[in-house]
Amino acid sequence: MALTSFPPGYAHHRRPIVGFLVVVSSLIAATVFPASRLPWTRHSGRALPLPPHEHFGLANSTLPPRRLTGLGLTSARQDAEAVFHVEFDGSSDPPLKSSEDIAVWLEGPARFAADVSYVGQGRYEVRYTAFDAGEYQLRAEVFGRVQVGKPYAYWLPLGLDAYNVTVLRRDGSRARGDGRRELALPTERCRGDEGGGSGRWVRCEDTPLACTRYGWVWVPRDCMFHIYTPDELAQQDLWIALVGTSVWRGIFFAGVDHLFGPLAANLSAPTSQFWKCWGRLSAESAKMRISYLDFRQQCTTDAGALHCGSDYLANTEKMLGMMGQERGGRGPDLVLWESNDNSHSEYDMLSLYRRWFGPSWTGTFAAAFRTYSPEVPYTHREAANIAAYVSSNPEADVEALDISRLGGGMFDAMEFPLNHSATFHWHTKCEYEGMHSCSPVDDMILQIAVNRAVERRRPLPPPTSPPPAARDVAGAADDIKFCLQCPPKLDFSMRPDEDVQCFAGLPL
Repeated sequence: MALTSFPPGYAHHRRPIVGFLVVVSSLIAATVFPASRLPWTRHSGRALPLPPHEHFGLANSTLPPRRLTGLGLTSARQDAEAVFHVEFDGSSDPPLKSSEDIAVWLEGPARFAADVSYVGQGRYEVRYTAFDAGEYQLRAEVFGRVQVGKPYAYWLPLGLDAYNVTVLRRDGSRARGDGRRELALPTERCRGDEGGGSGRWVRCEDTPLACTRYGWVWVPRDCMFHIYTPDELAQQDLWIALVGTSVWRGIFFAGVDHLFGPLAANLSAPTSQFWKCWGRLSAESAKMRISYLDFRQQCTTDAGALHCGSDYLANTEKMLGMMGQERGGRGPDLVLWESNDNSHSEYDMLSLYRRWFGPSWTGTFAAAFRTYSPEVPYTHREAANIAAYVSSNPEADVEALDISRLGGGMFDAMEFPLNHSATFHWHTKCEYEGMHSCSPVDDMILQIAVNRAVERRRPLPPPTSPPPAARDVAGAADDIKFCLQCPPKLDFSMRPDEDVQCFAGLPL
């Protein structure tokens, strides 16, 4: 696909800037303050405000006395790095416990997160770069990890402070108004290689892009991803396979919700035949297929050798081999593989897992480390490690897809309040609870994966019969197919011989 420029001029309706909204919680707090749920929406054409939570900023007396210092707390310059420090009093080194972490994020014309690192002597250094001039609010927050029932942990806000920040233009002048009228948007379309390594969240009405469900789109520094509407997506002759833990399952739910909109609202109803599946799921709309395979147990290494001797891994190899032979031997066009804590940074496993799709499979195998959460603050480094492995091992035929910074800009509005873990389990925050994702982050990861798949599109085999007549995809319920291959109980098993149950439509 050629690099495409967006139109040099475009007009939109703009709203006054939404105030800085904060959504932070834990299971403990949620029992006192009921959860706000994101409303179900289908391409509203504007960014939805993200609901605040009453209990944000709970104080905790165990947090050491601290002070925040530095110019970056109140001012910065467009495209120039700003710095400030968080200094704690006390003798502990570092002053925060291993179960505590600092998150810093800004909202104004755009939303994005800062990088925080400990530099010694009770001091944390915070660095950020704003790509767009304007007025921002900066929130610095300490969180404590609280175990309130296995296997999940939760994050409780302990409090720091908030500041108003003016980001000046490159020449030192102020932006007009709040800055939303002069975003420094790139003019080039992303080719698919770009990810979430460097960018920011902006409201769709401030861009020439179509809207995601919640109206927030991730814009890298140098290009913009095409946002595929449900009708556009349904007409892509592609199969995207998501392989990973239940964190990755949220991306699959985002795809189902995006493709089918209100049709999918009752997937969690008592009459639905869809259930939480630790197996394989697949949803199709017209030409597009999105599937999810639950994968958790990794191979192990010993003296540099990989060992994959369990029944679970043997069955995984069989399942992936079956997937590689589907669609007349084409298999998935793109596999987005979750590299997570369980892999222990053994990236040679990625090449092995790719080979499990079979020697004739020619699709794209892209590995991504789960996006930023205070539960895994080293995700940026892990994403860089995957990229370094890919670059130094071209024979592995593995690609890196960096989504490590998408979560940080939505930190206050994504993971809390939840009845699941502190990563991307949005299963109970939706207006329609259960088998859905209400995550702007999951929505955008899906769009980035589609952009990569379109860029890597393989030549189609010659048709064996005349193509069907064109149809109106929107509302064509008979174009929907939904399949489940699930073990009879939730036992983290991989069972490729399990019967596949398919529905001509959604399993409602």
